Amino acid sequence: MKIILCAIATLLLSGTAHANIVNLQRDIAQATKDGVSGGINLTGEASTGNTMLVRSSLSGDIYHKSGRYLGLLALKGSYGFKGNAGRFDPAPFDANTFIHLRIKAQVFGPMSVEFFAQHEFDMWRRLELRALGGAGLRVDKRLMDAFSISGGVSIMPTWEKLSTSAVESSSDVLFELRISTYLFAAWKITDTVNAMATVYWQPLFSDPQDSRIMLDLVVEVDVAKNLALVFEGVLQHDTRPPAGVLNLDTASKIGIRYKF
Repeated sequence: MKIILCAIATLLLSGTAHANIVNLQRDIAQATKDGVSGGINLTGEASTGNTMLVRSSLSGDIYHKSGRYLGLLALKGSYGFKGNAGRFDPAPFDANTFIHLRIKAQVFGPMSVEFFAQHEFDMWRRLELRALGGAGLRVDKRLMDAFSISGGVSIMPTWEKLSTSAVESSSDVLFELRISTYLFAAWKITDTVNAMATVYWQPLFSDPQDSRIMLDLVVEVDVAKNLALVFEGVLQHDTRPPAGVLNLDTASKIGIRYKF
């Protein structure tokens, strides 16, 4: 089993009261050999003085590959408090959980079928519930030794419940049927530098102009046998966000990944 421990520093600009796309294509790409493998990511952040902040997050994933079958289970969670003038607020400002299960089966050649289910809660984005499932087709193609691409399309029913404010809850559960499409590319630039890019487009089935778009760029630089620096930038755009919510989210991350 291969375990990955990763410490990440994050700069985040985000809106609230809406769902973001979570990219798992890099996780799927890591499962290249038969057997069980996995990873653990731990993040911590703290500040004192005029701005008080304590936040931690933990995520993990486990893969099992057997021939033409691949299973993936991803778990994520975080919790944090903030305040000012030397005092923390009594209620947390950040609390979220995320669970994703995916099964991929190769049908013939580069073609595979995918089935997935997901549950998410995120106080920061005022997302009380997001549950979704789906099924679709995926194509994996290695164009050269150092470059490969993958693409997929799925039908994705989604149920969402949003909070109307930081303390009030909405009683409405929103149902949407979206099409989820993605394109993933991995490029081994040198023996120590790897780059990955993912683009998602998730239009509403009944109105494609209502779309969610995500661009995720990652560069990993090996600095030692089991140590790598990870640089990531994420851009997410919602063409029709809820009232009072910005239509653009960006995030940048710098991490150190240790494999053992």
